Amino acid sequence: MEVKLKWSDLYNNAANVLDIRPIVYPSDEPKILEPSQVDEISEIISKHLHVFDKHRNITAVQASFKITESKQT
Repeated sequence: MEVKLKWSDLYNNAANVLDIRPIVYPSDEPKILEPSQVDEISEIISKHLHVFDKHRNITAVQASFKITESKQT
């Protein structure tokens, strides 16, 4: 069996090694949540926080915009 080892410097060169692409924003700048949206989402998370108690590996819950194929949606 032949094995080829490749050493990668993830600390200094992660973007190239992992093929990370920059995020593309449809309006050329990131979307941000309005204060009313933040309040609404916080209320929903608080109301349903008991659901996360069943999942011991969840350490944080945060609302954000979805990124699909490097595009913010």
